[in-house]
Amino acid sequence: MQVVKISIFSFGLVCAVIGECTMIFIVSMMICRRSIMKIERIDYLLFLHLYACLLVSYLLFMDKCVYSIIGHIYPHVSYDGWWCRIKAYLVYSNAGMYFYTVLLQATYRFNRIVYPTKIKLQSFRLYVLLSIIQTLMAFGQVCPSLITGDIDYLVNDYLCQFAPTNVSGSLFICSVAFLFPFTVTILLYIWTMHHVRKRGALVIHSNQRVRVRRDMTIMTRLVVLLTFLTTVAAPHDLIPIFYALTGCIPLWTVPFEWTLTIFALVSVTTVQLATSPYLKRLFRRSPRVEPVIWFRTLHARNFLEIQ
Repeated sequence: MQVVKISIFSFGLVCAVIGECTMIFIVSMMICRRSIMKIERIDYLLFLHLYACLLVSYLLFMDKCVYSIIGHIYPHVSYDGWWCRIKAYLVYSNAGMYFYTVLLQATYRFNRIVYPTKIKLQSFRLYVLLSIIQTLMAFGQVCPSLITGDIDYLVNDYLCQFAPTNVSGSLFICSVAFLFPFTVTILLYIWTMHHVRKRGALVIHSNQRVRVRRDMTIMTRLVVLLTFLTTVAAPHDLIPIFYALTGCIPLWTVPFEWTLTIFALVSVTTVQLATSPYLKRLFRRSPRVEPVIWFRTLHARNFLEIQ
């Protein structure tokens, strides 16, 4: 079983290294090509926030895998202590921040489609403020678990986390950090789809239709990717429930659930890199600058005329 755990953690370590290198490359490109980011400042702000979160998360995943591998090679080693628990706290906080940032991206698309004339809902300062608030929320909601000791040191896996046997703690963190932002994102998507079908006939200008279609495409991709992540992260929820029902848990559970999570994040990052038009612009030598401000003004004017 030790060999199996080392193999699983080693695969997770490779995925985390790939993810970290990808994040360093993307964030570096964003910093170097700031002129492109000025075209759609809010989109790139949210992408930068998302990838900065992943940049930290992959480092923490690498740390978790390395310490676990060393622990299985040298079984007498112990990493129990507050520093171990703080690192676990940062892992869960960053995971929650990732989901809340995707929710913020969906909220931005929702406001652009449903409330196109309300400029305040599309202001750069608003989303800077919301990014700060959701970061504080992500770190604040895990803090009580750190203080009360719900984050445990797993002697057999040489890392700290919500123990699979801690049913209440695991379900709480999964609910507030993952299921809540996922549910709100789905509701925003359903509301937006209903609005587009109901008011689609009133969007008569071609520029408006192109803009709405693009926003709906991006929002659909966000929902699909978030659904995939939530599905892959289901073992964090299902394993404690399985333990509560049966009273037993497989020995390979912890390395499996973390490696699966890391692999899912790397997969989602790769898909976003290949499909996002905003990220593609970073790698063009002469990116085509779309007249976004003109589209936005014209879109608002035509909408007011319809009303």
